[in-house]
Amino acid sequence: MTSQSLYPSKWLCLDCSKDLSGPGGDYYGLKDQLWRELVPRTQRHGMLCLSCVRRRLGRELTPENFKQASDAFDLDDPIHGPMTLDDYGILDDLRVPRITPVDQFLIEQVRSEPKQIRTVILATLKDSSGSLPQVTDLFYVERLEFLMETGELEIAQDAQEFMNIRIVRPNTK
Repeated sequence: MTSQSLYPSKWLCLDCSKDLSGPGGDYYGLKDQLWRELVPRTQRHGMLCLSCVRRRLGRELTPENFKQASDAFDLDDPIHGPMTLDDYGILDDLRVPRITPVDQFLIEQVRSEPKQIRTVILATLKDSSGSLPQVTDLFYVERLEFLMETGELEIAQDAQEFMNIRIVRPNTK
């Protein structure tokens, strides 16, 4: 985290601050039920190295603890189903029905010319200023939908796939 950063990197272990993004970094996927048990809602935007997962768990990990491509899950099951935006406590203060600094950043991305929603979200995720929370792309999709519903942004060019829709600030079309 830089001295100007409001939000820590999402690639640092929440417990020991090990950088998980570089060579030798731990990148894995625990089953969502286990992640929910180990990590409070307010910390779920972050990551844990495998050593800290074992420490929190109080035992060694087993292959059954990790997500498998063949795992079936019920989308409506709040315990075993996939993580949703409601699982991330950091979003509670960001998911509000008013324009936020995050929204201002999103609006700035399309102030001068229309851009695809995908491009706006990627620019937001790549922002290194430290002024934006490092959260899931689904949060930014939700905020863009809010900005379109309130008229802060509008569709400049429709597309079949949501991420390919080109959006713009209303007065720059």
